[in-house]
Amino acid sequence: MQKKANSSKLVYLELLRIIAIFAVLYIHTGVRGKLHYTIAGMSASYYISLILFSLAQICNMLFLMISGALLLHREENMKQTMKRLGRMVITVIVFSLFQFFWTYLQIPEMGFDVLLGLKIMYCQPIISQYWYLYLYLGFLIIMPFLRVLAKHMEDIHYYYLFGICVLVDGILPIVNRLWENDSLNIKIPVNTMMIIYPLLGHFIAYRGEKVLQSRKNLLIINIAAIVALMINVAEANLAYQTNGDTEYSLQGLVFVYVLAIFVDVKKLCDTVTLPQWLQKLCLFVGNGVFGVYLFERQIKDNLVFIYDAVEPVATWVVAVFCWLLVSVVIGAIVTNILKKIAVFRKLL
Repeated sequence: MQKKANSSKLVYLELLRIIAIFAVLYIHTGVRGKLHYTIAGMSASYYISLILFSLAQICNMLFLMISGALLLHREENMKQTMKRLGRMVITVIVFSLFQFFWTYLQIPEMGFDVLLGLKIMYCQPIISQYWYLYLYLGFLIIMPFLRVLAKHMEDIHYYYLFGICVLVDGILPIVNRLWENDSLNIKIPVNTMMIIYPLLGHFIAYRGEKVLQSRKNLLIINIAAIVALMINVAEANLAYQTNGDTEYSLQGLVFVYVLAIFVDVKKLCDTVTLPQWLQKLCLFVGNGVFGVYLFERQIKDNLVFIYDAVEPVATWVVAVFCWLLVSVVIGAIVTNILKKIAVFRKLL
């Protein structure tokens, strides 16, 4: 197991973080990526676009699993937990006001009213991408309880949680759509995003030896992931051909390939010694992922010319990859530079 020389962070978690931020950025590419199937016609690009769109749905679940693997095993008192929560609240306020000011620079006639900005962020994210910050705040609020669960739950309880995941995020969404969005009249009081995924991340990171050591288990997980992806793509195709909308049809069974990606990357880093330069690169980029997310609007959206330049001489897939790759690299560099300043180090 590889560790950062001056940190307790694990290389595999940084690799997963990089995969997750690519997925986040891809979700926000519009017809150049995420929605390319709407202009592709019935060609190979149509199905490639649906596959990539479905794969990109992993981002939020994967980030929460990473958070669970990083935070739920730590021994923190309530003062430390509240300090962590307070820093996150400040981050949300500072960067929401920054985005509010950025909008004002683009639309001066709207005026710049700090109080209005605070009122908006109180009710909703200041920009749509920041909804995850509110979800993460919810996770931090309940984290002390999740730590107690993670510490005392037996393996069978984790398997039960996974079963709930199969039901809530896998079977029920498909049944609801097949039955024209009728829903089961049984309320399951479990927020799978904030509770189950952090706990699953913790389980795989610290108690998943049986899963990782068994080739049979790994094979089953990966076959299940491929099947789940095929089902999601087939559902998305049917939904698009029927009513022109795929958004909700892509959300069932995503957790299966989230689990496979998490397990596979951890297994890879446990069994293969990555070159030192590659480890350092992963740690550098991974250390800047949060900034890439926070500054996406300023960086990715202003680099769209890369896609426009590459797409005519290559496929749209190559073009969107180059666009996102440059965005991640520049965002990571900017973030790591900002982290050398004390005030930003605490926020990023």
